[in-house]
Amino acid sequence: MNLFTERLNIRKLCKWAITSVIAASPLTAPADDTEIYRASGSSGVQPNVVFIFDTSGSMGDPAGDGSTKTRMQVAKDAAISIIGDTEINNINFGLARFDVVQNYAYPVEGIPYSLDSQLYSQGVPNERDGGGYIEVPAKDISDDAHRSRLITAINELPTNAWTPLVETYDETIRYFKGEDVRYGKKYGAVQCSDPGYVTVTVPPREEDIIECQRCSLWPKSPQDCRRWRLFGGWTYGTVSTVPDSYCQGLGLIDPQTDWIVTGTNTIPGYEYEEWRDGGCEAASSPQYFYLSNSESYDENTGKYNSPITNSCQQNHVVIFTDGASTQDGASDTKIRSLLAEVDSSDRAGLTGISTSCATSDTNQVSSNSCLEELALYSYEVDLFNDSALDVDPSSSTEEVQRITTHTIGAFMGSNDTVAGQLERAAEYSDGLYRLANNSAEIKQTLRDLFNRFENEATIGTSSPAVAVNALNRLESSEELYYTVFEPKATKGWSGNLKRYKLGSSGKVLDADNQDAVDEETGYFAEGATSIWTKEEEAPDGKTVGKGGASSHFTLERNVVTYAGGADGLIDDPLIEKSALGYVVPSYILEDLFSGTLADLELINMLKWASGIKTDEDGNETPRQEIEDPLHSEPLLLNYGTAQSYESVIYFGTNSGYLHAMTTDINGPEELFAYVPYELLPNIEVYYREGAEYGKHYGLDGPITAFIHNDTELNAGKTSSKSLISANDKAYMYAGMRRGGEVYYALDVTDPKQPKYLWQITSDDTGFERLGQTWSAMKPIYVSPEAIGIDVEPQDSKPIPVLVFGGGYDPVEDDTSGGTRISHSRGNAIYMVNALTGELLWTASPDSSADLTVNGMTNSIVSDITAVDNDGNGTSDILYAADTGGRIWRIDLFSNNNPMATEVADLNDGSVANNTRFFTSPVVAYNDDLDSYVIAIGSGYRAHPLVTDNKDRFFVIIDDKTTTNRTDLKQQLNTYRTIELDDLADSGSLAVAADSDLLNGFYLDLETTGEKALTDAIIADNVVYFGTYSPVVTSASSGLESCSAATGATNLYSVDFSAYNPGDNSPVVVIEQTELKQTGIPAEPKIVFPPSKSGSDPDPDPDGDGDIPCEAALAILIGSESVALDSCTTVSRNYWREL
Repeated sequence: MNLFTERLNIRKLCKWAITSVIAASPLTAPADDTEIYRASGSSGVQPNVVFIFDTSGSMGDPAGDGSTKTRMQVAKDAAISIIGDTEINNINFGLARFDVVQNYAYPVEGIPYSLDSQLYSQGVPNERDGGGYIEVPAKDISDDAHRSRLITAINELPTNAWTPLVETYDETIRYFKGEDVRYGKKYGAVQCSDPGYVTVTVPPREEDIIECQRCSLWPKSPQDCRRWRLFGGWTYGTVSTVPDSYCQGLGLIDPQTDWIVTGTNTIPGYEYEEWRDGGCEAASSPQYFYLSNSESYDENTGKYNSPITNSCQQNHVVIFTDGASTQDGASDTKIRSLLAEVDSSDRAGLTGISTSCATSDTNQVSSNSCLEELALYSYEVDLFNDSALDVDPSSSTEEVQRITTHTIGAFMGSNDTVAGQLERAAEYSDGLYRLANNSAEIKQTLRDLFNRFENEATIGTSSPAVAVNALNRLESSEELYYTVFEPKATKGWSGNLKRYKLGSSGKVLDADNQDAVDEETGYFAEGATSIWTKEEEAPDGKTVGKGGASSHFTLERNVVTYAGGADGLIDDPLIEKSALGYVVPSYILEDLFSGTLADLELINMLKWASGIKTDEDGNETPRQEIEDPLHSEPLLLNYGTAQSYESVIYFGTNSGYLHAMTTDINGPEELFAYVPYELLPNIEVYYREGAEYGKHYGLDGPITAFIHNDTELNAGKTSSKSLISANDKAYMYAGMRRGGEVYYALDVTDPKQPKYLWQITSDDTGFERLGQTWSAMKPIYVSPEAIGIDVEPQDSKPIPVLVFGGGYDPVEDDTSGGTRISHSRGNAIYMVNALTGELLWTASPDSSADLTVNGMTNSIVSDITAVDNDGNGTSDILYAADTGGRIWRIDLFSNNNPMATEVADLNDGSVANNTRFFTSPVVAYNDDLDSYVIAIGSGYRAHPLVTDNKDRFFVIIDDKTTTNRTDLKQQLNTYRTIELDDLADSGSLAVAADSDLLNGFYLDLETTGEKALTDAIIADNVVYFGTYSPVVTSASSGLESCSAATGATNLYSVDFSAYNPGDNSPVVVIEQTELKQTGIPAEPKIVFPPSKSGSDPDPDPDGDGDIPCEAALAILIGSESVALDSCTTVSRNYWREL
């Protein structure tokens, strides 16, 4: 156990890990289950990127810092070095630039003479139009010819324009939307063409056949040629040898000769390629002509050819500029009208957003701009109708085609006016903003951007925009709580907590009692309004950050850490406010962060972390945001009495927060948000967001609680509690999953004053094998003698402990396509005192362990299932499953002589049968079989897209249920481990061997790559479990692969009520329901819908433990409801946790 004063090593390690991640910018995809939101670029939809390059005159100024190069040359060199990297692929990349309007006499670059006509904008006289245009259209950068074309175009960029920044941005948006060419089309006595090879066609032609002939003179008339005959003959040979000088009456040989046409030949046509220099030249009369590349528009319609081809394609604009707008006001009127299309809630209170925005329309530098407004519009409004796309994966759902804008302020300071405009434009469109004042900074910024683009090839927020992680329902209530998150290519994933209700039909309803779930997608419908969503934000639909709990955050939030106070109170703020302003508390050490934060930025970041957003003028608004609760399942605790209680819901996020929220139907209140000290560096990762690709983790593990009463504990009572009443205490335990190798324990008896109890880390003595903390700390009671605690018989009483698996060893991340390996982390089972965290008992391969299990060579990431075999209130059997495909049984005998039994080893050492268990064994007692039924599915959770393995769902019969210790030990000593071949195939039970039937059966998961990645449930001899299948995309499927990234899901029911191995015909009824949702399904939950009359929905009104038939059952798997066909008596004991 590691107290706060002993945490310095962890703190330093955490700081090092964070800063190294920021610097490294890895190009490879993370090895975890978030890979389902990213498919390989070769099979996905490539993002579109258009880079706007500043070609203003100031780019010809010296770069500074002692460089002899101009700004433009530094920028060109940096851009070409990155774009020229052939490792960069899977991106459609294009280039835009500013137009050059030199003056009235010489209106077009490259024409050194006066023209008869000035250039007009769209044919309007006296409106001299600058703007910008598409130099190179967005095409696959993997194509060598296109990459070379980009490099050549960048090399040839001039520095002789104004700065029509907004107009060029507007033209680029027009390109994406497929609208009319505006600034890329001019009107005047000029004609222009692009440079390049053209095909020259030479048509077929007729060619005369001529011969040199001599005139045979008529004797009576010397001037009368009566007959021509071939001249040459024996003297000169064929006609082809007769020189011209010998014919045509020249008199050299015979004056009476000439060339005579004697016939014709047909010469076939042909084509050849010829290079033509591009450019503009004077024309005889005014006409429209284009500066934008001819491949970027349709000459017949005058509209751009949009690069957007798919509804889940990502689209980006990168603005690179060294200064504010000049000659740049022609788009303002249009932008102001576009801003009206943005929902008022999306623009309310945003700095720099105004319906009367104006950009400079003279040669004066602008202190205002419509840049931010256009960025906000392009991100928040659907720019393209799905029906116009080449591929529309879901014709029933209109997806949002938005543009993310990234801005790079080059060769400027953070105090420059335009720097604020650029920063806000990026912020309002989920983009990256950077200042870059030298070659290294420009290269790093571009590298970060390409990192994001390349790895965003298929993350498309439409697949799905809302990912439902977990559900918590108040028992005997209609209340439903969901944590949701939005996947992104970068680390700053967003999330929320939303409340819905359960309808009488078992469906999820919204605040208006309407179906909250879209029947086509299985996710929340666009028009649904979650219960906590305010009227002005309704509907929140499937928008993660809209409505929900986050919309109720105020400026007065209680965001705290624990700095080691003796009273244990978690009440140390992240930022303090004094009469002189905000100050950083002394316990917030700067070395927790990257070291690049200026004092003001550190203060603003800690304010941000505390829920306060600060604009450039110092104005403060609530930060109504929650980061992603990716795997953290919310825990709901009830405080009060059965007649009157209040509920508090707890959940963790990957930014490092543990949130505590009330559940008031009119709006939740956040009681506290606790950030463990070691996780403070996570704040910087989420604060920066930007282009840092990958996934960052914090408090993403399971959360459990132990409710107890000291008086009852001292009396040896083992009753479980679901209500925190007077004199009760509530202790909470939180793991980190991939966030780290730590467990935290808190006292939440008073949820308004949480206390720090203790923590366990892999650095603590006895926990050397502790891996990433994936396994839930399950509170159980055990006999002290069973785990080696010596007590006098009269003092012996059950003690509360927490039992958990050793966690995950990340070396398993790298075993795709391989066979089973051994682990040094996670291959253990731990038992600690639930009150103090003291290590009481361990099972592992170590000789020093309380129970040495030599075969326990793989990590145990799932929860431990405890069973009270003799019904005395203490757990006697522990079931565990490991990532090597084994199922373990640990028997805890009261004489401190525990036994470990390898119930099954279902991994035969091959690649195909490299069975891995990331789920928990679900155990139920079957009266007919007098056995424990163990149900569990296999699947590689770390790589759900892998298809090398054949996964299955297993139902194993453990008949070692006697309560006679001697007999049980004898049975266990002679037990033979079950292997795959020892089980019956559910598809051929009739021909299975009797011995196999007695061991149980398996169900092959037939779809390629199909896996069971979440726990099953058992109710009334029926197992329910969900599966995930990656949709394998063929090369011929093309763009439709964008909808395949998150895969397909199924719900299975396996009814083994008629499975009796002693019969001649044992029966298993298997039903499969294809779900509408995609992604890894949540663990299924059995729910008892409330009655249609609205009365108390308690499914067991008489309290006898049986559910009457009129209380219909349903399965909730995520947000999707599946009604159960049968109506049978269901005992809660089969599905509630032991």
